[in-house]
Amino acid sequence: MDYIQQLDSDILVFIQEHLRNAPLSKFFIPITLASLIGISRLYVGVHYPTDVLCAAIIGTIMGSLTVRIFSLIEHRKDMDQ
Repeated sequence: MDYIQQLDSDILVFIQEHLRNAPLSKFFIPITLASLIGISRLYVGVHYPTDVLCAAIIGTIMGSLTVRIFSLIEHRKDMDQ
């Protein structure tokens, strides 16, 4: 059991180091994961295509707004110092 736990922690460290060194991965992995989840919801038949499309649009808008708000907050912190 200890070998599996060590292997899991090694994999997590590898992923964290990879993400730290590749900023594009920080966007690619979540977008890929969200796309796969959306496709799976369609495949299983629990959502209509319009449901998935609207959720993707709303998620994109909310994510963009969140990034902009945090950018403004960081910019104001820099100006205050």
